[in-house]
Amino acid sequence: MKIKVDPQAKRFYLAANEWVAVIGHEIRVGKYRFSAVPMSGSIVISDVRSGMKVFSTPMDFHTSFLTATKEDAMYFLLTIIGEALIEVIEKHKDFDEIMNKSAQTMIERLGEMPPIEAVDTDWMFEEVSDIAH
Repeated sequence: MKIKVDPQAKRFYLAANEWVAVIGHEIRVGKYRFSAVPMSGSIVISDVRSGMKVFSTPMDFHTSFLTATKEDAMYFLLTIIGEALIEVIEKHKDFDEIMNKSAQTMIERLGEMPPIEAVDTDWMFEEVSDIAH
């Protein structure tokens, strides 16, 4: 399966008691779309259509070191997370059915998911910011 990571940050929505807006990157694995979102000590990987968590990986010292720059983070998502997603997909023979049921369940519980939008995060990586504090 082909793995592709979009370097453009996006606003995704995770399924909770309501749709929760988060910022992260999209990972495409074959025909599947996932979001990778840093949250409270981990990177949460979720299905884009349903907002359901697929798995998370701890944001420990090693992971922090491997994702120190945006380029490093994109490589980490492509290699480590992308390969882990392939394993998850291949492990579940009925992965399509699971994802479709999850998406339908979340729409029934929470209503339609708000649209996913591109977000500008480049200002965070500039040496000098024009934003006054």
